[in-house]
Amino acid sequence: MSRITIKRMLLDNQDNTDVLKKWAMIAKRGKDFFQSDEAKFFDCLYQRCFSSILQKHEKVQDYQINIALKFLDFLNLYLSSTQDSQLKQFMLYYLQDQQTIIRCRVSSIMENQQYKDALVKRCEELRHYINYLVAQEIDEDEKRENESNDENNDEVPITPKTPQQIRDLRFYKRLQLFTNICYKQFPEEFTKITSQMIGSIDQEENLREILMRFDEKELQIFFQTLKINFPQDLQSNKFTNEQIMIEILIEDLTKYQGLNISSDIAIFPTEEDIFMSGVNIKNPNFPQTQYLDIQDKLLRYFDQEIDDETISIRGIIESQLKQLRPLFGEETGDFIDFIGQGDKSAKILKISIIEVKAPKIGYLAPSEVTAEIQFSLSNHSTSSRQEWLNLKPNQPLFFICLDKSHEKLTEQSVDPLAKEYGIKLVRGSFTTLQHDQKHQVCKIQTDKETNKEIVSVIVKLDTIQYKNDIQKLMVQKSKFLEEIYSEAQLLIKIDRIIDMNKISNLEIIKTLYNDNLGKKQTEGWLKNFLIGAQNENDELKQHMLISPSELNIASQLQTQTILFEGKPGQGKTLLASKLIQTIHNQQQRTLLLSKTDQSLNQALQGVLKNGIRDKDIVILSKNKHLIPYNLNPKYRINELLSRRVQFLNQVKSLAESVNYNVFLEYTCERAKIFYDHYLLPLWTSYLEQSLTKEDSNQYLKTMFPFKRFIIEYLQLDNNDTNNTNDVDSMLFTDITCAKGRAQDYWMLIDMIFQDLEMILPFENLRNNKERQRYIVCSQTKVIGMTIDYARNSFKKLQKSGFRFDTLIVDDASLMSDIDIQIAIKCHQDQNELKKLILIGDETHSYFLPQSCFERALRQNYQTFKIKPEQDQQNLQKTTIKGMEKSRQIINVEDFKGKGMELNIKEGKDHIVTNLAEAEYSVALYMYLRLQSAIDNDKIVILTSESGQKQLIIDLLKQKCGWHPLLGFPREGVQTFDEFQGKNADIAIISLVYTYQTRDFIRKIDHNLYSWIISRGIQGNFTLQRDSLFRFLRDSTAAENRNGLLEIEQGEISSFIQLYKVDQKILELKESEQMLVDQK
Repeated sequence: MSRITIKRMLLDNQDNTDVLKKWAMIAKRGKDFFQSDEAKFFDCLYQRCFSSILQKHEKVQDYQINIALKFLDFLNLYLSSTQDSQLKQFMLYYLQDQQTIIRCRVSSIMENQQYKDALVKRCEELRHYINYLVAQEIDEDEKRENESNDENNDEVPITPKTPQQIRDLRFYKRLQLFTNICYKQFPEEFTKITSQMIGSIDQEENLREILMRFDEKELQIFFQTLKINFPQDLQSNKFTNEQIMIEILIEDLTKYQGLNISSDIAIFPTEEDIFMSGVNIKNPNFPQTQYLDIQDKLLRYFDQEIDDETISIRGIIESQLKQLRPLFGEETGDFIDFIGQGDKSAKILKISIIEVKAPKIGYLAPSEVTAEIQFSLSNHSTSSRQEWLNLKPNQPLFFICLDKSHEKLTEQSVDPLAKEYGIKLVRGSFTTLQHDQKHQVCKIQTDKETNKEIVSVIVKLDTIQYKNDIQKLMVQKSKFLEEIYSEAQLLIKIDRIIDMNKISNLEIIKTLYNDNLGKKQTEGWLKNFLIGAQNENDELKQHMLISPSELNIASQLQTQTILFEGKPGQGKTLLASKLIQTIHNQQQRTLLLSKTDQSLNQALQGVLKNGIRDKDIVILSKNKHLIPYNLNPKYRINELLSRRVQFLNQVKSLAESVNYNVFLEYTCERAKIFYDHYLLPLWTSYLEQSLTKEDSNQYLKTMFPFKRFIIEYLQLDNNDTNNTNDVDSMLFTDITCAKGRAQDYWMLIDMIFQDLEMILPFENLRNNKERQRYIVCSQTKVIGMTIDYARNSFKKLQKSGFRFDTLIVDDASLMSDIDIQIAIKCHQDQNELKKLILIGDETHSYFLPQSCFERALRQNYQTFKIKPEQDQQNLQKTTIKGMEKSRQIINVEDFKGKGMELNIKEGKDHIVTNLAEAEYSVALYMYLRLQSAIDNDKIVILTSESGQKQLIIDLLKQKCGWHPLLGFPREGVQTFDEFQGKNADIAIISLVYTYQTRDFIRKIDHNLYSWIISRGIQGNFTLQRDSLFRFLRDSTAAENRNGLLEIEQGEISSFIQLYKVDQKILELKESEQMLVDQK
């Protein structure tokens, strides 16, 4: 560590004796470490990969710039990790001594428009982490000083400071030193600049004005006094040494605010982001697992999502434009028409702004901007047209303007794709429901003049982008904004789930970041989990085998974070049910988070079977039609209110039977008064009087005060109710048990008032929204929630006072870190969370390689391997009528010399199909419907390719959809990505591939194959080319030696043979139906 660094740190902490001792020790060790192999290697790496490239006077080659950018990525990644090492400390101050930030700013690379934005972005990240770590060092020193002071002083402890507060304190110290230097060394200049230094010296421009008064020799005085290093090799063609020195001083003395996610950042990328900002220089997608704090984590996620979204949108636009082949005028460059046809695009006829709502208080952007887009689907195929008409609410749409004559396209920094197709404008929007039509996004109209069909959709524009566009137009004084938007000719839809999630994640991360700044900070074990810190408990490293029936082992653990890992079919859902039962017995509230409604319903139905009452359980989901009636909070309100009427009628009948005439009509509150002030004293007096009688049983029998009500309540058949002896004999058949029987009758009455006490809050709450909030936040003990619901409602739940003690995350291997953070944010005070339980499946790594579960495994938390129960194994071995084996792997050979086909079209990804497997899938579906009599809502057909999915759908429509005995499968045909987190009773799976391709190697692996052969609970039929998949089949069979996933060769290897069997069965059933109709 250099002398300059040591002197500088001593100067910053000259009033702190403990820190002075610390830095004196570091100075001794630093001298040895500076000569170590690690330090020498880093110094060489810095000079070769960064410094020498930035200081080149001649033109820098592209590969050299990429090396420098990769080195900056490495620095940011290492400095942002949580590991604390001497090398990291050395790197921190080495980078400061070498003036790394200023090197980037004065480098000739800044003149290269293609790489400028990429270098600036990485440079700002490095600046952020250097300042953050310096603040962290100062904070640790202050904590040590406070701890030493606390030993001798019992005062109230000091409130911890945020990194920004620490940076501000350091700034004021440096500013004070700078002011003293000006006063002592340059008194004449000090009097001239006093007014500038008051209140505005922290601004770069004002500080630059002050420093430009001094020459190079005078600036060196500041460097020497402030202990700032000026590297000898720091030179530039564009800047003089004096200018560089000024920039270094400005960097050192300016108040640094740090990186943050601004609320003014637009969610959708524009043409400038996609085609004019060097987006091809993308940050590497490192598997980042550790972060400095939660804000740093969200900041990194936001940057990564922005980059991924921009690259993804660029690829979609490029693909559609290559399909459409737009035609332009040769001389003017104006757009004429589209020659081709795109599968995800449509030609725009008109765009009009409908409404611009006023900004909310404290904001500049409008609160909402609504527009109508009219487009044509005249040249689209039937399936493509139907997909457009089935647009969903909040689905992203981009409208694009093409114009080769646009002046910006002549700039060198513009992407070649933008120049080729004249991309002038790119804007994003979200669809919304039509005002005059329920549950519909698209509206079809007919043009009266041309008699052509026009499709219109209402969209919500990005309000921040709209504000930015307005501001640009005010500066340029050009056309109205609506005129510019109306020039767009192309509409592109985003329908891939992964792309839609990227866009929605950006808004969520912004909300989490801003919410985290203003709220109480997450501390303790939960913070360590979220930022990826390693678990230090060495005793929990081992993995233990456990079955759901052995949960007492897990419940005895005192650790807050527990992981359960299991493969498909090993009882993870059963495990979740058992965990909820255990936690419920401890009188704690549980939130069960799941990816899908299906797994949520299965787990909570298992909880009901374990004896927990349905009134203690509720499910929250966007898909309200999938929530069971008894677990839906909306229906529960209606049920409770109807029961209220029933109970109050019983209370009124009871009051009449005991001659209590205070109230004419009853409410829950009046019923409580009646119970507390009349019924309970009456019952107590009745029991006390019985103790004073010689024949207490006879007294209990004859003087029971609720005879009339009990007879009506139990609907006892008594023809002569006036005969007292008959009534007494009917209610008390055995006089020796009179007290016990009387207590049983009283318990019936008491239960009525207990139920009314539970309903009392619903009577006081006057609308269903408040009643539902009460059910979710106060009444129920087990809450099931899908991640989609949590994404939309976590802020509302937090404001409503939602609390839970334990968070159980089912399908954690299908959820990202952001998903877990959203679930935790639902809690009103996340520091009160007692335990976090993650249940995951290693085979899900195909769908989400960097899930929160995978990261938690690397954090060294206690992990249990799930071993299946015997009943789970038996469930997998059920038989199906007409089938010898319920789990089969069927080898499908070529049909007429054709197997897998690759259909490659211009500008479009190749479409992979396999006609033989598609036909076999349909034939097998028909056989299961006809011979095995399986309902169509229990069968699902899965495939790896979207082209194969469409082929199977076409065959189903042709052969089954029209026939009442066959019908269409309720779950339809889905790709693996669409079916993640789900299972079905019967699964038919087409793997399509018959020989190895690049996509096959990338898509199909051992984990995915294990997932594939376990999608069907009662039956699983996998269609494949055995010669290609044999290695996966054998390895999976060997791994599952316990027989849980038995796989057998198919019984029928030809779909033609199977079709013949189907036809015979179908003819027989049709003839039987005709006979029934004739009778």
